[in-house]
Amino acid sequence: GDLTGAYPNPALAGVIAAGGPIGGSTVVPIISWDAKGRITAVSSASIAGAAIASVRNLRIYAHSTVPNTQFNVSFDEAVLLDVNNNALVVRPAGPYTVDGTTSGAGGLDSGTLGANSWFYVWAIVKADGTLAQTLTSLSMTAPLMPPGYTHKIFLGVRRTLEPSTLELNEQRGATVYKATGVNDIGFSGQSGTVAWVAVGLNSLVPPNASKVSLLMGLNSAGTRSIGIRGENVYGAASDYGECASAALAGTFTGRVFKNVPMAVTQTIYWFAQDTQAIYRLVVLDYTLGNVNAD
Repeated sequence: GDLTGAYPNPALAGVIAAGGPIGGSTVVPIISWDAKGRITAVSSASIAGAAIASVRNLRIYAHSTVPNTQFNVSFDEAVLLDVNNNALVVRPAGPYTVDGTTSGAGGLDSGTLGANSWFYVWAIVKADGTLAQTLTSLSMTAPLMPPGYTHKIFLGVRRTLEPSTLELNEQRGATVYKATGVNDIGFSGQSGTVAWVAVGLNSLVPPNASKVSLLMGLNSAGTRSIGIRGENVYGAASDYGECASAALAGTFTGRVFKNVPMAVTQTIYWFAQDTQAIYRLVVLDYTLGNVNAD
């Protein structure tokens, strides 16, 4: 209703503004009052807001008939932003198909599906809210937008093994579950010590992974302890970690370590206290730190 003349309070002469984000802008009510605290005017203004890109019920998965070069993207709803933080909401009727052999909307932003590369997945839409599509790029921050497309949201990642051959991983929300491809590394023990040694996972997880789940175990004779720790914000072994015993000569056996943090780089820390054993580290899944999904 009309607030003019209401709420007398002589201590509150002046103007107050408050509001919240609506779309990509913030609508701010402006209330003015006199020295007696009586409201003299009520108006509003729109200022640049703090809309947040987000996606709901996200899934990225291999194409059923052309899995080497195509994959599907589905979600219920996504909030896409332009460079000025203006928002548009996209609610697709069904999954999108991304074709790595084509360029532009629905394909690569440029180039081809090169070998052993991380390709980043985006949803895009035009300024009028039409022709929503997906896009794949080597860039995690600034894909080459097709003509007329202004709004985008980062969704996830796919990796190639050989040229034009995608891994068959599945992403749900912000977590990528490894299915095929290069997902393990091997190393020998540490002469009976328990020193924490850095292991880079650059070939196994992307640079935007914030945590990883691993299986560490033996594939040759050994009876000593194994352990995994994550990386802290100082680029060193974190306090996270636990030790486990594994021993079954000639057969792979081990222990799963869930949600090991990687705070700075794609690095974790391990120890394996038996020089006679050959150990393997297998990536089971990883979570992307810059995907705002539920």
